[in-house]
Amino acid sequence: MRVADEIKAHFDKNKNHQFGDVPASTIVKWAESCKFKERQLTPTQMRRFYDAIRGVWDDPKMKNMADGDKLEEMFLARLIFLRPAFAGAVRKNKIPPAFKEIMDQSIQKVKKKKDMYKFVKFFEAIIQYAE
Repeated sequence: MRVADEIKAHFDKNKNHQFGDVPASTIVKWAESCKFKERQLTPTQMRRFYDAIRGVWDDPKMKNMADGDKLEEMFLARLIFLRPAFAGAVRKNKIPPAFKEIMDQSIQKVKKKKDMYKFVKFFEAIIQYAE
């Protein structure tokens, strides 16, 4: 099963789950399955998106939030506006469509600080497992 399908199936089965509710072992399994060939997802593209995501996580306001706190609209907007960037990168053949699907589904399930933490760790794991 493709990773995007696994993620969708998980959240379809667990309708009230957000990204922070997914067990770490499942997130690592998903990341390990995200093996994109270098020509499909270049280190430059990964770094570009990682820097944008990490920029949200490293914001001083984020650091002062409790794990269960809902993300402010400003943080959610910064994540949501990555979705068109992913679509544009697919159109320009800079990233594979499957990577966009995975990121789209994941971003939609980030609502609280704990969700953001696990999403950042998921992205970092994808980088570590990249070929």
